[in-house]
Amino acid sequence: MSSNAPPSWVETESETRVVWRDTPTHWQIADRLLAAAIAVALGVYGAIQFDTVFRVVSIVVVAGGLLGGAVAIIHHRRHIYLMTETELYKRSGMFSLTIDTLSLRSVQNTSYSQSPLQRLLNVGTVEIETAGTNSTELVLEEVPRPSYVANLIIDHSDGG
Repeated sequence: MSSNAPPSWVETESETRVVWRDTPTHWQIADRLLAAAIAVALGVYGAIQFDTVFRVVSIVVVAGGLLGGAVAIIHHRRHIYLMTETELYKRSGMFSLTIDTLSLRSVQNTSYSQSPLQRLLNVGTVEIETAGTNSTELVLEEVPRPSYVANLIIDHSDGG
């Protein structure tokens, strides 16, 4: 499969190519990974320095830190964003699977928002509105280069 071919979970015509594909930025989980790393470091230190009960508690802290880090990574990797020439997809899930599909023909408007930290990291949230609705139809969170993505969606929609 070429890099421009849609993945197997996208049901589309064979000639359709992928225009854009991304995942939420890793900065989204940086705080949880830092907390997990601190827990592991403190637990290892406690397991080395203390005896009996404190050693057991320290080992539990290490296990909790490792589990917390693994859960953060699994939770983060459950989102994939993909745009073909005609459709926009948001895939969520690791064990169960949800795929939201939006026809680019129905896109009316896109907008993006960024906190001050997100502006510094050039990530943000892209919201897509469709014709016939007065609300946001699809939200792409923690997207790298959100202004580019919002403009790319509009450029490939019928309004572009």
